Amino acid sequence: MNTIEAWSYSRYRAYKDCPAAFKYAHVDKRPAGPGSPAMQRGEQIHLLAEKYAKKLMPKTVPAPLARFEKQFLEVRALNPIVENGWGFRRDWSFIDRPDWFGPDVWFRMKADLMINYRDDTADLIDHKTGKMYGTNEEQVELFALSGFKRFPHIKHITTRLWYLDSGEEIISEYSARQVPAIQKKWEQKIKPMFADRRFAPLPSWRCGSCAFSKAHGGPCKF
Repeated sequence: MNTIEAWSYSRYRAYKDCPAAFKYAHVDKRPAGPGSPAMQRGEQIHLLAEKYAKKLMPKTVPAPLARFEKQFLEVRALNPIVENGWGFRRDWSFIDRPDWFGPDVWFRMKADLMINYRDDTADLIDHKTGKMYGTNEEQVELFALSGFKRFPHIKHITTRLWYLDSGEEIISEYSARQVPAIQKKWEQKIKPMFADRRFAPLPSWRCGSCAFSKAHGGPCKF
């Protein structure tokens, strides 16, 4: 039985990586254990960036954020939207309340940083740690769609992925005119996840670190 009622980009990625592992974690609600050291470090740095942007610490940019020192100083002065969790209904309408786990929430997205400008444009920024793999085109496209749905008056969004360890930045541009096509694309992308009844394993190199694998005493046969 498929009891998936809500999704996010991370859930979509987890399903694509391995439907079985996705089921164990998000349908069966089995504990996955602590995250890897890299994941834990990423969470700590995200928290540091959040505190800095919210002016909960001195103006001096902390060392883990130093490769984007100029950008963090600029963002901090602009009073950005920081670590906002947004919930949307099935028709993509924004749910204007802090509870993003309510029964009507269908899609969830969290914005690390968003800056809305007076000319109806915006910057949507996501922090990354570790190495850069690809361009994350799917992720930024979905982020942009979320930004347009959250703020319908916005006409143009620039997405920025800040790779805090390397100082690399990936910039993508989106117009409100693209929203219908992007929305239709994502509605097709997530159909298999909601329709799946088997959640077949997808063996790969990820099995070596999967908490649900046979080698780790999990329920999976791989």
